[in-house]
Order: sequence, then C-alpha cells, then structure tokens
Amino acid sequence: MLTNGSSKAPLVMHAGDTIQVHYFVTAAKDGWHINVRDLTTGQSGTIVLDSKSDGPLMPAYNTQQIGTR
Repeated sequence: MLTNGSSKAPLVMHAGDTIQVHYFVTAAKDGWHINVRDLTTGQSGTIVLDSKSDGPLMPAYNTQQIGTR
C-alpha cells in the first residue's frame, strides 16, 4: 500500500487527479524507489522495491541505451 509520506495514511487518488511518477535507484542499491505525487492534492508517497526474502529489485541493465536488446 502506498502511504502518504507525511502521515502514513493511505495515499488515495480519485478519477481526474493528475499524478507524477518518478522511478530511480540510489547508490545504496536497495531497490527501485517509486515516488508518486498527486499534483491535485499535493500528497505524495514512496515505495522501495526491496523484498525480505528475495532482496532488492534492481534495473536489468546499468545504462539505458536504445537498440542494445
């Protein structure tokens, strides 16, 4: 569940809301970070894809290049 970063309450979006999604990894290599910001309400939250059993979910490739796969 995506929670509102400031209150830990669920981040609830409604039809017509405009959102911004940002995927990135950090130097800690702790998995993908996914930031979701609801531009309509100003709320936001982050999910880190790091499984207790399988470890962090990292990108398949080190660099993004068109035409390599």
